[in-house]
Amino acid sequence: MSQVKIYANEQTIMQYRELLSHAIHQALIEELKYPVEKRFQRFMSLKPENFIYPSDRSQHYIIIELSMFAGRSTEAKKRLIQTLFRNIEQYCKITPQDIEITIFETPKENWGIRGQNADEMRLNYQVNV
Repeated sequence: MSQVKIYANEQTIMQYRELLSHAIHQALIEELKYPVEKRFQRFMSLKPENFIYPSDRSQHYIIIELSMFAGRSTEAKKRLIQTLFRNIEQYCKITPQDIEITIFETPKENWGIRGQNADEMRLNYQVNV
């Protein structure tokens, strides 16, 4: 399971929402072997005065935060990050200079999903990739 938050200027979100959504989801499918139907994304559209970032970033600067079950290998997470950079640049023409990614991992027992504790659920995908 992974919950994805994407923060960006409102104009960037309006222009690239569908392409970003696709680029991010494809990376999760490719690198973490996610089922196609497991898409959990929230776009945080920020007014320019509420999104302050360094001058060496463009107006398309984005921050991606992924909250996921603990258990992926270091190599899988590194591949995911590199695939996110590649996909977003390919689909949206947003350069890696304008992308920051953070992965937050928590044990499954810290998640509640559909009325159950996640560590008691049977998943249709592997976490330990």
